[in-house]
Amino acid sequence: ENNYILYNTKIYNILNKLVKYNFMLKTSKHARTCARKHTRERSHGIDDYIGPDERAGLAKSVLAKNGLSHGFVAYTDGSCWNSDPNRCGGSAYVVLDSCGNVFRASHKGFRGTSNNRMEMLSIISAVASVPQGSSIVVMTDSQYAIRAFTCGGSANDDLIKLYSKFSESRDVCLEWVRGHNGTPLNEWCDHWAGVEYRAMSEAVKNSKQNG
Repeated sequence: ENNYILYNTKIYNILNKLVKYNFMLKTSKHARTCARKHTRERSHGIDDYIGPDERAGLAKSVLAKNGLSHGFVAYTDGSCWNSDPNRCGGSAYVVLDSCGNVFRASHKGFRGTSNNRMEMLSIISAVASVPQGSSIVVMTDSQYAIRAFTCGGSANDDLIKLYSKFSESRDVCLEWVRGHNGTPLNEWCDHWAGVEYRAMSEAVKNSKQNG
C-alpha cells in the first residue's frame, strides 16, 4: 500500500523555517518498478513533448551515462522576473523512473522569491520526491544552482541546507542541460514554471485591485 507524506505550508514553515513550498513525497515498495500507468503523462501533457518510447530511451541513456542501471531521472526549471515588484515566480519538475514512466510531475507558483530560488526549489522538490536510498540524476539549466549545491555559498543558504537534508539520504547527480534548446522535458518544465509565474503574478495583481 502506498503511503503519502504531505509537507504542507504550515508544517514546512515550522520544521524548516524557510520559504513557503509544498513537498509531496510518495514512498512505496513498488517505487522502483516500471509497472506504472500513463495517467499522469496525459494529465500533465508530457506526452505532447516526448512519448513513452522516447522517455524510456532517455532514462536508460542518462542513467547509463552515470553508471546506473536503476534509478530516477529528473528535469527541473524555475521562472521569475526579478524586476517584478511582487517577486512572483514559478517552479516545475518531472521525475522519470528507469523505464521512462513518469514517477512524479509537479509545478507551483510563489510570491516573494527570485529566479535562482525557483531553480533551486525545483531541484530540491525532485530530489525529495524519490524514496530514500534511491539514485537520481537531475538535469537543470541553472549553473547557479549546481554551483550552490556542490560548492556552497552564503546566498540562499537556507535552500542549500534543505538540499543537503534530502540529498544525504539519496545518491544525487546534478547535470547541466542548455535551456531553451529543444530538450523536451526541459521545455515542459520551462513551460509550466512560466505558467505558474504568470498565474501568480496575475493573482497578486487582481488581489491588489480588489483591495
